[in-house]
Parts: sequence; structure tokens; C-alpha cells
Amino acid sequence: MRLKKLSQNQLTNGTAWLAFGNITSRVLGALYVIPWTIMLGALSLQANTLMGKGYNLYQFFLMLSTAGLPSAVAKFTARLEGNSKHQFLKNATRLSWVAGFICCVALWSLAPILSASDVKLIPVLRSLSLAVLVFPFLSVLRGRLQGELRMAEIAKSDVIEQVVRVAYMLGSAYVILQLQHGSWVTVVVHSTFAASIGA
Repeated sequence: MRLKKLSQNQLTNGTAWLAFGNITSRVLGALYVIPWTIMLGALSLQANTLMGKGYNLYQFFLMLSTAGLPSAVAKFTARLEGNSKHQFLKNATRLSWVAGFICCVALWSLAPILSASDVKLIPVLRSLSLAVLVFPFLSVLRGRLQGELRMAEIAKSDVIEQVVRVAYMLGSAYVILQLQHGSWVTVVVHSTFAASIGA
């Protein structure tokens, strides 16, 4: 009875943390757009379009590289114990790195084809390939934390990821545009690379 109550408390506490993390991440994700758009000025629409094209393909490769990993890991982490759990997590981690590596190489190599003759899109896609490498491993880690009801850690990591990503995006945009007087395309490349930095 006590264990059941403790588990329910963990779940309630974890849900509250996840809600907090989700709201904070979304707010940060929405707020960065204002200074980013101001810095890019009239070019912000083109930059946003290019970024959107990159992220659409990136999402597909993320989905391909994880393919149900987080939910499977969460389920088995909750069920298994001891050596069986350790072995399962070890195998899942290996699988995640293999899947990440294959999808990373595929995205990098296929970037010229996937860009559909838009040369500006090639470096954007390649900047996202590192995130594709790391993300499956992170999804296994997230699944493990979820299976162990350690939701607070997931929520905190989501917030930290978003803070780091936004800080890099805005910092790199300022340096490229204001100090180096560089190209808006370079800003977009660094803005998409921020996904890897956050991860």
C-alpha cells in the first residue's frame, strides 16, 4: 500500500514537472522568434522558410532513427529488474547509436538530393545531421527516466536544452549579422545547428 502511494506521488509530482517543463520550453521557443526576427529584418521571412524546409526533413529522420524506442524503453524499464534491465538498456543504447549513425550519414549524404536543387538548403540539412546522431541515444535515456518515473529530470533537461538552444541561436545570429556582417543563410545554418548544441 505504501509503495503504491509512493508511486502515485512520484507520478503526480512527475506530471507536474513535465507540465512545467513543457510550458517553459514552449514559451522560450516562442519568445526567441522576436529578437531573431528583429536582427534579420526584411530577410526574416526567407530565413524562416529555409529553416522550416530543413526542420521538416529533419523531423522525418528523427522519426526514422527513434522508431518507437522511447515508449519501448519506458515500458521495459518499468517491468524489468536487476541484470535483465541492465542488459536491455545496454542493448537499447547500442541500437540507438547504430540507428543514429545510419540516419546521420544518410541525412548528410542525401542532403544535395533532398534539397531539390536549393543549394542554400544543403548546409542547413547537414547542420542538423549531428542532432540526428545524438537524438536516438537521448530518446533511450528519456525512456529510461520515464520508466523509472524520474519525470523531474526529463522536465529540467527539456528546459536546459531549450535555454542553451535559444542562447546559441541568438548569440550566433548577433555575431554573424552585427559583428561579421555575414549572410542570413549562415544565420539559418547556425540556428538549425543549435538543435545539436541543445541536445
